[in-house]
Amino acid sequence: MELQTAIDNTKKPASNLDQAVKALRNDFDALRQHVGSLMGSVKTLAEEKAEDGVHKGQEIADEAYSQAKKARNGIEQQIREKPFAAVGIAVGVGAMIALLSRR
Repeated sequence: MELQTAIDNTKKPASNLDQAVKALRNDFDALRQHVGSLMGSVKTLAEEKAEDGVHKGQEIADEAYSQAKKARNGIEQQIREKPFAAVGIAVGVGAMIALLSRR
């Protein structure tokens, strides 16, 4: 009888160890799934933020283009209304640049 009890006792720890290893593997599998899901969510969020940044950059570029076009149109209008003044200003600016570049 004592020999049978000793054999049964040696099987129990191995069985407990097998169960612990199995539970640990299950925990690792669940952790792997959760990390995979988290990484997918992070990737989706990053893609959304990048897309928002692209759209915002495009809006800023469009606004800058619009403002530059308005400024150009305003300057053209001033030149049309006062061509002699525009030529005088251009000559004056050219003369100032020539004087400054000599020094």
